[in-house]
Amino acid sequence: MCSCFACGLRVVVVSSFENPNSYPKTLKEYTSRIEDFPYSTKTKYDIELKQKIDKHLDSSELDLKMLYENIYSEFKTKSENGYYAESTFRTYRAYLVYGIGLKLNELNNGSINDEDIDAGFDEYFLEELYLRIINTKYTANKDKPKRTSELKTKYFERTFYNYLVREFEHKNESNTRVSEFDRMMVAFVDANLVVGLRPVEWFSVSFCCAVKGPKLIMIVENGKATHGRANGLKRYLILDDLKHEDQEKIYLYWNLLNRYVRKVSSLNKSSGYTFGWDEKQTFIKILQERLRLSYINYFKLRGKVLTNEDQRPTLYSTRHQCIANAKVKGIDKFVIAGAFGHAGKDTASNFYGRKWRGHSGFSIKPTLDSIENVNGSHEFVKTLLANNLDTFYYFDLNIANEFNTDYYKDELKSGLVID
Repeated sequence: MCSCFACGLRVVVVSSFENPNSYPKTLKEYTSRIEDFPYSTKTKYDIELKQKIDKHLDSSELDLKMLYENIYSEFKTKSENGYYAESTFRTYRAYLVYGIGLKLNELNNGSINDEDIDAGFDEYFLEELYLRIINTKYTANKDKPKRTSELKTKYFERTFYNYLVREFEHKNESNTRVSEFDRMMVAFVDANLVVGLRPVEWFSVSFCCAVKGPKLIMIVENGKATHGRANGLKRYLILDDLKHEDQEKIYLYWNLLNRYVRKVSSLNKSSGYTFGWDEKQTFIKILQERLRLSYINYFKLRGKVLTNEDQRPTLYSTRHQCIANAKVKGIDKFVIAGAFGHAGKDTASNFYGRKWRGHSGFSIKPTLDSIENVNGSHEFVKTLLANNLDTFYYFDLNIANEFNTDYYKDELKSGLVID
């Protein structure tokens, strides 16, 4: 299928925290792990922290100790009074810890002003503040309105999918112009119903293949890799068992997305420009809006009017549907967690699409490394190895080549992507 070289050795993946409450005992230990965070996560935390600092600096001139005391005081008050959703609480706690971790590094590097140190902004203060942050209690407010993400469907209606495909094919056959974003939206739905990534994870996707074991592996940077919310920084998905048409769906969206990123980057040749977090989120919102408009038209054709938000599918609904498909096929919980980037085997059961919503096959396999990074998988992995099951493979990324092979070039020539 392709001609790159790798072998079936084991990849070493940097461990992250086992769960949101298992922060290291000291801030010093935490700071030693910051470099292992994905660039996208660090960028997001930097933006969130800057906004919070700017908000407090707008009110008065504060020394560093008072500034961080005020930020923590607001966080503590809102956390204990049910102001935050639980996920927001975890996120804010994470970027506050990240922020004081950076300050500890600056302190050790001599980058903190003497005036701030004399005012008490020292290592003792930062370590004590770290303990206060990670031990802050969260209180849920049952009367708080649901977040919009909780109102969206956790499945992707099969009749709506068929409508999307038919409409797209009809426009192609009748030479009706299809916008670039409409084309990418349909391609995303097609591909993500197969593989079930978080929408933002597609920007990190690469491919490689190996001489031993699997011939084609998708490499995905986990979108929630900090503080134990994922099975490592990356996961590795074996695509060998996919039908050829499903592999083509993945290649098509991946190529369309990368072509779009290259185009936007070439139009913004200013020094230091990168297709960053904000650009990715804007792109996702555009595709989401195209999906919303298509669903409204689909409803109108059925003689109905969309009046309830929880009826509307989102891009993320394709991930829910893919997980439901894996459940109905009887895939083990540890394998599901490994395939979808979850830290624990019960995440899919508790928060994702229900088994009875599954309606099609699921043929993605995570590598054994990806399964091992799921909390509590040790005995399950031992059983796999004891039974000599060879459907899961160890994988050494260091001996693998990126997917710029003759196969990729053949796909370009075949018309799958017009570049």
